Amino acid sequence: EPGAFAAEQGLLVTVCCSVCGLLSLRHDPSLLMSFLFPYITSIFYFK
Repeated sequence: EPGAFAAEQGLLVTVCCSVCGLLSLRHDPSLLMSFLFPYITSIFYFK
């Protein structure tokens, strides 16, 4: 199913962003918003 595939791809991107964001947070807490924004956006996008 194309829709399911797109959702899987989106989830994969979200996980990658989350990992990169968490790693960045350890060095620069001001990156919190750049870490949260894609995550929140993807939640609303895939609802």
